[in-house]
Amino acid sequence: MNRTVARLILGLAPGHTMQDVTTAFRRLASTVHPDVCHGPEADRLTKLALHARNAVLPSKPPHVAGVERQADDTWIVTFRTGIRPMAGDVVAYVKDRELDFAREFTVVEVIKGSKNAWWKCRATLNPR
Repeated sequence: MNRTVARLILGLAPGHTMQDVTTAFRRLASTVHPDVCHGPEADRLTKLALHARNAVLPSKPPHVAGVERQADDTWIVTFRTGIRPMAGDVVAYVKDRELDFAREFTVVEVIKGSKNAWWKCRATLNPR
């Protein structure tokens, strides 16, 4: 399942946070879980919700190598992850010398990628 379809199933907009994914999954699961929904499709729908959540959330958080603030209030975020990032993905809990706290960035565009899974993306800083 690709991430665009998974976002539609969960009802997520681009730029969602990991907390948004968890909330959307719980909301969907509370209506389709076999303990709540006694229809013949309950088991299949619950599995579909799980696959959607797993497709949207990365299997492990990306390893961030650095962030660099740009003049137009965007950031260049360099990180390593096993999946190709897309516009709207969230790179979470970045710590850098320029930032004294953990934050989340939303990918605006992929600038550069490589075969060894390093990605350079233009991103916006999410509000707290």
